[in-house]
Amino acid sequence: MADAASFRAEGEQRLYAELLTDGRVREAIEVVKSSSLEGHVPAVRRALLARSLRLPPTVQPELHAIVASCRERLGVAEPVECYVNPSADYNAGIFPRQDGRLYILFTAALLEAFDRDELRFVVGHELGHHVYGHHEIPVALLFDQRFPIAPELALRLTAWQRYAEVSADRAGVACCGSFDGAARGLFKLASGLHQAPTNAQIVAFLEQAKELGATAAESGRAHPEEWFSSHPFSPLRVQAAHLFSRSVFMRDGGEPGSRLETGIAALMAMMEPGYLHADTEAAEAMRRLIYAAGLVLLSEDGGVTPEERRRLDTLLGAGTVPQDFEPHRIAELLPERTRAVVERTGIPQRAHVLRDLATLALADGKVSGDELTFLTKLAADLEVDVEVVTNALAQKVELD
Repeated sequence: MADAASFRAEGEQRLYAELLTDGRVREAIEVVKSSSLEGHVPAVRRALLARSLRLPPTVQPELHAIVASCRERLGVAEPVECYVNPSADYNAGIFPRQDGRLYILFTAALLEAFDRDELRFVVGHELGHHVYGHHEIPVALLFDQRFPIAPELALRLTAWQRYAEVSADRAGVACCGSFDGAARGLFKLASGLHQAPTNAQIVAFLEQAKELGATAAESGRAHPEEWFSSHPFSPLRVQAAHLFSRSVFMRDGGEPGSRLETGIAALMAMMEPGYLHADTEAAEAMRRLIYAAGLVLLSEDGGVTPEERRRLDTLLGAGTVPQDFEPHRIAELLPERTRAVVERTGIPQRAHVLRDLATLALADGKVSGDELTFLTKLAADLEVDVEVVTNALAQKVELD
């Protein structure tokens, strides 16, 4: 039986190693360490005891049996305390280790609606975050506006978070023992439905991932949060879990690991800003728009500083930004370039442009009212829900 370290997603492991060498990431890690030593970080257990209900083995013996089996499967030595809060959402989360313990918080709705195998997937997923050291990178601090980072680092962080969910999902599938329980759990998380899905619904869920890829260049709408979530699109997660369940890690004679990782890379590419380098008319139109919009956006607060010029160069290539330019003349190009993007691309690609522009605005640690107004108008001109801008600026970063 393969151990957890052997089936960690290669893309996640690579990005994780790269991030740990980044100076700004190392600085954030040291800030968290020093805060912990000085007692500035609130005690996790105390907060949970005050705001949630603890579920000891005598209260939830079946849940603790599931936790014990997942700990054994993934090689987790630390004891785990379980808590529940009275939320109607389906959610769960694991907290960084403290005082030699791990803490998992479930919502009441999830505990009531998920069966044994579905819970094994959820618990395995949460423990996977711990096993793979995902809390070592302090994403929340790195996206704090008081701790500004470069756009390139912000994009790498969100890409790593999506891959981290794939690794954690693999741990969940391994604890579940099969694809079925994981698929049902992911279906419920995505749909909010209480009733267990039929086989036909699971097949349709898998087909949705294929359709998502096939229509990437066409107009289509998804919930605005998804374009900027630290999690992969729900259909992609279930497809990634399916690929893993058919691999050598889960069955004798299964697909080799190299084929698994190739399939995962293809899925994750649907959420990456490929327009930055692609040689297509659509990609060129997107680059031309982000160039003009980026210059105007950064000029909204009084002019483009050398640091802001460097940030835009990070996205489009060194030397892209001219030393001298007139923002109002650049702004005159925006209507034509916006129309070209609308004509040549679909909602997903336009949302990528807005995400990267929002990241550009966030990189100096603040977003002015003029910058927000500009992004909101651009979203309307691109025919993308304005909530896309809101969620991009909010930078949702939690691991769950």
